[in-house]
Amino acid sequence: MKLHETTRYGWAVFLLTLSLVSGCAGYGAGGDDGRIQPYVIMQNGMLPPAACTAEIARSVIMLESRYCGHCAVAKPMLEELAREKGVDLEVIDVSTDAGRHRTAELGIDIQFTPTTIFGCEVVIGGQSRDAFAAYFDRFNRR
Repeated sequence: MKLHETTRYGWAVFLLTLSLVSGCAGYGAGGDDGRIQPYVIMQNGMLPPAACTAEIARSVIMLESRYCGHCAVAKPMLEELAREKGVDLEVIDVSTDAGRHRTAELGIDIQFTPTTIFGCEVVIGGQSRDAFAAYFDRFNRR
């Protein structure tokens, strides 16, 4: 491994660790005082039990932003797979007031788009069609 690759890898690990420690890669629900209480995604890619509400557990939700290039690629793929697999897909644009209101209703606060939630399994970022299909299949087996 070359020095610049090692440095890049080191920065990536540092930033990931920092985001996890600070709760940036997490989800949250409003506390009694109305502030967001961060939930960090568990190591197995699942929401912690306190964050996995009954509504989220029975839903497939894509969180996107109109400013996100990866979302523009993932969204039609997810919509097509949802039709093929017979699953209702809720797409929420978190860059709009309506989208932020809906995520607040669900108790979700994300930092990265696209984020897709299959039941309580969280997928951050774009994936291949086959990878998304596997998530849909796991969701349907529950």
